Amino acid sequence: MPYVDVTICAPGSSTDCKTIGYVLVDTASYGLRVFSSALGTTPTLPKKTDGSGRPLSECVAFVSGYMWGNVRLADVKLGGLTASSLPIQIVADTEAPVVPSTCSDYGADMGSVRRLGANGILGIGTFAEDLGDYYTCTGSTCSLQLVNASDSVSNPVAALLSDNNGVILDMPSVSATGAATVSGSLTFGIGTRGNNTLGSATVLGLDLQGNLRTIYGGNTLSAFIDSGSNGLFFDDATITECTSGWFCPAATVSRTATLQAATGGTQAAVSFDIANANALFATGNAAFNNLGAPWGSVPSQFDWGMPFFYGRRVYFGIYGNTISGNPGPFVAY
Repeated sequence: MPYVDVTICAPGSSTDCKTIGYVLVDTASYGLRVFSSALGTTPTLPKKTDGSGRPLSECVAFVSGYMWGNVRLADVKLGGLTASSLPIQIVADTEAPVVPSTCSDYGADMGSVRRLGANGILGIGTFAEDLGDYYTCTGSTCSLQLVNASDSVSNPVAALLSDNNGVILDMPSVSATGAATVSGSLTFGIGTRGNNTLGSATVLGLDLQGNLRTIYGGNTLSAFIDSGSNGLFFDDATITECTSGWFCPAATVSRTATLQAATGGTQAAVSFDIANANALFATGNAAFNNLGAPWGSVPSQFDWGMPFFYGRRVYFGIYGNTISGNPGPFVAY
């Protein structure tokens, strides 16, 4: 799991602040989400209200479950840049209403550090806001509400005053047995400075759900590139599974897929390996480029998780921006 430190301040304050480590970098979601247990009582963050002055809570659904908490305002500091008065989600906020059934129906409760394996999520994907499920609540009764984009939990990168049209996640290669730790870089902006040019990267346009296509095993699948997933998740009945649910072939297998823009056209072949997960875990390492598991849901999709990023410089262009003639949303590498 890729982690960064994020500094959160009360709006307009330079002293009422806290730096939170082990925040998961997630290229497939939008907005900052921090656990109340990691934030504590400092800084003091005001609740975000809708146009009628009612406090907002959000339910966000992930593949693995849901998160519930209040929306609050904060100044978010990233690498020397600041997103001011940004709506963020405080997960498991002690002042949050009881989780409504329309939220808990999404599956497992991801609202704890132990469950997630991180102190929060930094969603820096290809959209500026998370137009998810927002609620206003009176006592234990909550009602779904349509909210303005300005009231939504927002991508901190899109809210920066500069270098705000996208991000680049750059990770070094790892060996076939993985690595104990890996250090990469997260760069803000694409084509805004000398160190973030798009260059000759292949650009693949995404749809309005942030997805592209993957052609694999004769099938064309909806797919997404997601640093928040810790493996490659796809269906392949020819690869043996472990009892734990990961892939465990007797010997490493090599596969090839084709990534394609959401509307067709531009495409690029990707070769990858899948190793025995039990053997990988036995190394004691944490970063693997060949860890995979079945998608296991209907309809089948292809989740290009963290293993995809090793040895690549991957660009994410945010919707509403055109970069070197390429309209966002897009992914490039």
